[in-house]
Order: sequence, then C-alpha cells, then structure tokens
Amino acid sequence: MKKDVIKRISALICVAVLVAMTCVPVVSAEGTGLSIAEFYPKNGATGTALDNMDVKVYFSENVYNKATNQSNKKYVKLYNTKTGKEVGTQIAFNEKEKDVMLVLANTDKNGNSIIKDNTQYTCEIQSGFVSTSGDTLGETQKTTFTTQNSKTSGYISFGMMGVMVVGMIFMTMREAKKQAREAEKKRHGNKAQKETVNPYKVAKKTGKSVEEVVAEDQKKKAREASRAKAKAERQKREHKTEIADGNLRVHGPAPISAGGATYKTGRKAIADQKRAEAKKKKAAQQAKKQQSKNKQKKKK
Repeated sequence: MKKDVIKRISALICVAVLVAMTCVPVVSAEGTGLSIAEFYPKNGATGTALDNMDVKVYFSENVYNKATNQSNKKYVKLYNTKTGKEVGTQIAFNEKEKDVMLVLANTDKNGNSIIKDNTQYTCEIQSGFVSTSGDTLGETQKTTFTTQNSKTSGYISFGMMGVMVVGMIFMTMREAKKQAREAEKKRHGNKAQKETVNPYKVAKKTGKSVEEVVAEDQKKKAREASRAKAKAERQKREHKTEIADGNLRVHGPAPISAGGATYKTGRKAIADQKRAEAKKKKAAQQAKKQQSKNKQKKKK
C-alpha cells in the first residue's frame, strides 16, 4: 500500500516538473519583442546640424521589410517639441544594416531644410511599429534634441579663422626673424655677437665687487683679443708654416713666382705665336674671298 502511494507521488512530481519545463520557454517567448536599442541624435543632444538632418534609429531586430515599410511610416513622428507642429518626414532602410531606420526631414521646393536652427525637436516611434519577424514595438519610444545655433556657429567659425590667421602671421614672423638671425650669423662668420657685460648685475648675482667684475671682464677681452691677433698672424703665414727639419707646409696652390723663382717655360711665347699665325691666316682667307667677289661683279 505504501509502495503504491510513493509511486503515485513520484509520478505527480515528474508531471509537475515536465509542466514547469514546458511553461518556461512559453513565458520567455511572451517576454520578448521589438525594442529600440539607441537613437542618434541621442536624447538631450545639442548642436545637431541642419543640413541633411536625420534621426538614426537602431532596433533590436531586423526591420528591413518592403511589405511593412508603408504601414510602419504612420508610427514615425518628428515634431517641434515646444509647439507640437509635426515635420514631414521620409523613412529609409539599408539592406546592409537591416536593424537600422533613417528618419529624414523633408525639404522645401528649393531643396533647403525646413528644420529651424536653435530649436528643440522630438522624434517618436510609436507602439505598433512592426519588425520583419512580426514582433511589435510594445511602447512608444522617443528622443529629444536641439539643433545648432547658426549665429553661435558663425561666431565660432569666424573665431577659429581668426586664430588660424593670427597663427599664420606669428609663424611667418618667427620664420622671418630666424632667417634674419641666420643671415646675421653668416655675415659675422657664424659667430654670435658679443654681449656687453653688466657689472652691477653680475656683481649682484655673484657677490663680487663691481671693480672685480670689471677687471675680470677686461682680462677676458684681452685674452680674446690676443687669440684673435695670433690667429691673424697664423693666417698671414699660411704658406710658410715650418713643420720639421726646416720643411714648410703648403696650405694651398701658389704661383711659382711666390717662391721667388724666375724660370720661364716658353709656353706663353709659343701660344702667342700660334694666335698670330691663326689671325694672319684668317685675314688672308677673308682677302681671298673679297677678291673672288670683286671678280664676279666685274663679269656681270
């Protein structure tokens, strides 16, 4: 008797478990549906561009379905948040992004945007919007954003342009000063101009007396003058530098006369003679040509 009761209880428990397992996916399926993952411009966004203004809507499912495009259009609204005045729109889908829909604001006859600047708009996707699979958007979702202020944008653009112009002028002046400094260095043999020592400033900085600073500066200048004089003398003796055993180092080519020689090769005389002969020959040829011309004239 007890065994039968246990068997019946076990069977009831198994049936209950099976029923529960069967109901879980049903409940899960009822909980799923179409939703909007994101809007762009995002809710609260500012500075939205006026030209080619559109709202991009990202869905949780595929909404690329030509059969439902027209019916879904009635669930898409774009309106002035303050006045509630609706703006005409077109909706567009992309086969490559099947979960995305574009809400495009209409333009006027001239192709200009009818969206006003510095104005708050709301894009609303109402419940009833259907996906390709037939799932319906459960509740209305929307995003509210503000378009850019044309005056402020103009001021910003003008300011940025001004900054660029000032930057260009600054860089040009800087480059010009750099070139002037380089030219100055080149004129002075790439040496920086000597700075005048301020003895009072140096004395204050080092703790020395003014007299000591002046004396050190004079000694320094005397050493520099001595070095410059020695260098000048070396440059004068550049062709007479003694190295060893009475030999001289030659720093560059020099004519033979610089060494005191008077030997002549006779090349100049030969060259002069050749030039004279060539000149004489040319004159004879010209005379011959002239005689020939004179004879032809007489015959005529």
